[in-house]
Amino acid sequence: RTAVVGFVQRSSRLASLKIRVVGGKAVFFSAYAPHSGKPFDERQEFYQDVAEAVTAVSSHGPRILLGDWNARLYRRLPGEENIVGDGVFTNSHATIPNNANRHLLMELCTSQNLAVASTFCNNSAEKLITSYNVGSQAMDPVCWQAHSQIDFALCTQSWLPSFLNSYTDRSLPLPTHHY
Repeated sequence: RTAVVGFVQRSSRLASLKIRVVGGKAVFFSAYAPHSGKPFDERQEFYQDVAEAVTAVSSHGPRILLGDWNARLYRRLPGEENIVGDGVFTNSHATIPNNANRHLLMELCTSQNLAVASTFCNNSAEKLITSYNVGSQAMDPVCWQAHSQIDFALCTQSWLPSFLNSYTDRSLPLPTHHY
C-alpha cells in the first residue's frame, strides 16, 4: 500500500513529495539549480536550501533528489568514489572552474551522505547526456561541444544498491534542451 503523505513546494526551484511505502516513507525532491552564469551567492544559497530541506524531512525509506542541477561533473575526481560512479560524460581535458556548480553539488552530496546515483548506471555516452547545448541540435553526434550531462538523480548512499538504472532517450520530442 502506498499513499501520498505530503507535498511541499519549498520554492520555485525546490519541491518535495513524501509517499508512504511498505516499511516507512520515501521522499522525492524535484530541484532546479541556478545555472553557472548566476551569481555564486545565489547558487550557493540554493544548494544550502536543498541541504536544509533534506535534513529537515523525516523518512524511513529512500530520499531521492531528481533534477536539473546545472552541474557538469567533467569526470570523477580522487576521493569521490562513493559519490560519483563511472557513468560520467567525461571530458578529461576540461579545466573545472573554481566556482562551478559541480563543487556545490559535491558539497551537498558529502554533507548529506548522497551519491549521484545516475552515474552508477552502466550506460553509453548517448544515454548519459541529459541536454544539448545552445547552437546544437538534439540529434547531433554526441560530443562535448554539443552535449552536456547536467541532470542527475541523487540518493542516500545506503540506498544506492537499490537504484537500478537511469538513462536518457534523446529521440523523444520535448520542448526543451533537456532529454
